[in-house]
Amino acid sequence: MPRKKKVVYLFGSGATHAVINSLDASKRLLTSDIREKIREKEPAIKDKEIPVDIWNELMDVEVDIEHLISILETNYHYSSATSIRRYYHDAINSLTKEFIKGIDEPLHTPNLYSILFDFHSLKTINEKVISVFTLNYEDLFEKTVSSHLKRNVNYYIDKKREKKENAIPVLKLHGSFNWKNTRPVTIGNSRNVKSEHALWIPPGVDKKKENYPFNILWGKAFEFLMECDTLRVIGCSLSRNDWGLIPMIYTAMRMSGGNPSFDIEIIDFYDKGLKIKEDYSYLSIKTIIDITEFKGYLKDVYTLPSSDIPDYVKENISSDASKKINIFEWWLKAKRFDMTSSGENISTRKKYFENFS
Repeated sequence: MPRKKKVVYLFGSGATHAVINSLDASKRLLTSDIREKIREKEPAIKDKEIPVDIWNELMDVEVDIEHLISILETNYHYSSATSIRRYYHDAINSLTKEFIKGIDEPLHTPNLYSILFDFHSLKTINEKVISVFTLNYEDLFEKTVSSHLKRNVNYYIDKKREKKENAIPVLKLHGSFNWKNTRPVTIGNSRNVKSEHALWIPPGVDKKKENYPFNILWGKAFEFLMECDTLRVIGCSLSRNDWGLIPMIYTAMRMSGGNPSFDIEIIDFYDKGLKIKEDYSYLSIKTIIDITEFKGYLKDVYTLPSSDIPDYVKENISSDASKKINIFEWWLKAKRFDMTSSGENISTRKKYFENFS
């Protein structure tokens, strides 16, 4: 029996947005939505929590929030930076509260995470997930696999969870709203842990990760990258704001010497993947149309006479079409289409992937 391909997933905020948006097209979790939720805090200006000129910069859609926080700290505006971070924390919690209930309450509606990991429960597929990296602070993924798939996660900060059988290694590289900054770290309800008590690396260009437990998490992440065959990136732009990721990925990819030891699949809109490919030409990157099963799916959807993807199709799967299509969802459909076209058995115990259409 051939060796299964070892896969590491990297989820960014775009993955959570795609999951929420697929359940309710009116719901979004992008930077613009976080900014609008923060805008509700405007009365705080009257209380002089932050100066008006800084507030105006924060509300400017052209301003990168992480850059702004970093600049404020560089210029010793620590109070304003702290307030903005708290607003950021509260906004994300507010935007996700309809989907992330209390810690013990189930998520009743299956979502894209459910479908994805139900797919990975198939014994016939040639892939094995060895770890999940996430840059997200909320815990939608963890609650999904617990509620829908009855699987635990191993955060590598909780000895009890590490001992659970069949636990998915989940490395939250920037921390989590449901981790309380205690020793030992305690895991609770993200809605009950205040920003100042949560164990997270707040937005900022320089994300310090040398302290516990982040030094351990990033070390484990490097080990998993060294072991994997594919790093599958969903909803993460690999921007300069996450610069710490790039050297780690590059070093792990080149440690074996010679050719890259693993490839990187960008499950995102075509133009975003193309930009990542151009920005990091020294990495082995595949855009969404470089993925064989996705090209086959596009050929079927658009009745293409060949496997070449015409420009109009590329435009239809670019970020300008984000209100019409959910690229995470389309990629999962491509996986299902590829298997059914090949006559493979897609029957799963939970039926999420099998019934997905």
